[in-house]
Amino acid sequence: MGAKLLGFDEASGTPGDVQLMEAVAGGRLECLGELFERHHRALYAFLLRLTSDPGTAEDLVQEVFLRVLKYRKSFRPGSPFEPWVYTLARNAAIDLHRRRGEAPVEEEALEERPSPAPGVHETVVGRQAAVHLRSAFRALSTEQREVLVLARFEGRPYVDIAARLGCSVGAVKLRVHRAARRLAEIYGNLQQESAT
Repeated sequence: MGAKLLGFDEASGTPGDVQLMEAVAGGRLECLGELFERHHRALYAFLLRLTSDPGTAEDLVQEVFLRVLKYRKSFRPGSPFEPWVYTLARNAAIDLHRRRGEAPVEEEALEERPSPAPGVHETVVGRQAAVHLRSAFRALSTEQREVLVLARFEGRPYVDIAARLGCSVGAVKLRVHRAARRLAEIYGNLQQESAT
């Protein structure tokens, strides 16, 4: 690939994501492999947090890159790649959830998952609280789960989340606050129901 054709980064000598995606959109499909190599791990981690199922997350990563290929003509030249590809990922997860007509994670799979703190004896109350927290998380909308995953689980700065979601930092802060408040509300209701 010629440097001028792909717009190589002069400092590193490699094309940026935008240049690679523009090449894919222009018919240079071999450039998709490099985008996959750069982003599949982060997309997998993101989708795993959304679905809590490694197999589903792997399938969704493949689906995302099929969508990159399918919708390559919709990529606006010069626009950032990450917000676009994460929108495809988010939509793939939402579509899967709708097709299944169920929560992305089966209750049995949650029960079989090992404790996040191996070796620590979990009490019945602790196990029940963990189940309630997972249930509350699954009850959130996909958009609410997404911002909590990015901000709380992955610890990403709000400015990065804003770039990824294509919105302002203020909007991200508001979304995270509302999602966390909703999670606490659902969790509290589940705790009260089990206490009665």
